[in-house]
Amino acid sequence: MKTLIPFMLAVVVLAGCSRQVDFVYYNQSGHEITVDDVSGLPRWASPGVLVPSTDTNRPSEKSATCFESVRIADQISIHWTESGKTQELRLQRADLGVPATLRGGRLCFTYLGDGKWRAELR
Repeated sequence: MKTLIPFMLAVVVLAGCSRQVDFVYYNQSGHEITVDDVSGLPRWASPGVLVPSTDTNRPSEKSATCFESVRIADQISIHWTESGKTQELRLQRADLGVPATLRGGRLCFTYLGDGKWRAELR
């Protein structure tokens, strides 16, 4: 029991020091798309199929979360398929105001339809 208390205290302290990083994807296009690849972010941050939001008050989302710092490349590319057509968007990290190492926050990508995306760090 005496060794359990210091261990539990260490777990609580380390958990309190970690910063949560979320990659969140929304689809406001009105129809389903498939995100085939996201380069410039960790592999686990790619969302796959994005269904359209059906409720404007609470849009559907897909997210991936990490409790460690995450390296972001200078360029982020999103490759997706919409109505059988493959498309690509390239974004510059600096233009988004995203640091090279993300230590916390939510990096949100919203598909607006017609090949248009919005990206923001919250």
